[in-house]
Amino acid sequence: MSKLDWRFKALATCVSKDAARYHLNHIGFNHGKLYATDGHRLMVSKPEGLVNGYSLEDRLYSAGLIKKGGIAPIMDESRLIDWKQICGTIVGAKKIPIDIPAWLGNVKYKSSARSGHPIHITANGHITTDETDALIALNPEYISVLAGKDGLFCYIKDELSPMLFMDSSMDMDSADWFYVVMPLRMGKSKKKVGAA
Repeated sequence: MSKLDWRFKALATCVSKDAARYHLNHIGFNHGKLYATDGHRLMVSKPEGLVNGYSLEDRLYSAGLIKKGGIAPIMDESRLIDWKQICGTIVGAKKIPIDIPAWLGNVKYKSSARSGHPIHITANGHITTDETDALIALNPEYISVLAGKDGLFCYIKDELSPMLFMDSSMDMDSADWFYVVMPLRMGKSKKKVGAA
């Protein structure tokens, strides 16, 4: 699968299916990037390679129209999500190299985060089902789109803050893409990563 395909798949996967959250049912464009979120995960990508030849405005777009090669705004900019504000909560996070195994992308998941089998990330970036040495717990379905990607880094602030994934150490403004996931609650305290 090409880089183009996986980025669009990641955007489409993050589009909310909840009809009551209409502004999350589409792919948005602002701050020069496409984004999609369902409230639990957020994919942000440069539009190059996904919608070449179109002049995008700060609007919401139908994911189906973009996939078919035509785009049309469906709402005004007042319904856009400010992804930079969401990502601002990650400032000061600890950078950890991470390897998300390819098999994680081939597993068929139940339809909700409550399906019961979280994965955990340890301080050295290993994925495990054992929460003993875990820094953070995640719904495996939410990171399956990153399975098998080389050179990934994750940024973790604490066990309850959003977790950022990127394929380089670049900042979010210059990155080709990045992916943010809300963790599952592991414990009652909000301890900083790296704290004893």
